[in-house]
Amino acid sequence: MIGCMAGGSLSMAPAVLVAQLCDFVDLDGPLLQAGDVGDPIGYLEGRIGAPTPDLWG
Repeated sequence: MIGCMAGGSLSMAPAVLVAQLCDFVDLDGPLLQAGDVGDPIGYLEGRIGAPTPDLWG
């Protein structure tokens, strides 16, 4: 399992790589924050998207 409670998109990007090896994934931390980076990771229908190069600035 991999998860977070209060991480932003910058901390989710590496977690997405590790999540591929996990049975349970909970990476919705950026959705719980009032703000995030300029080019955040996208979420669609309960699934996390792949980080884009723009995420890193």
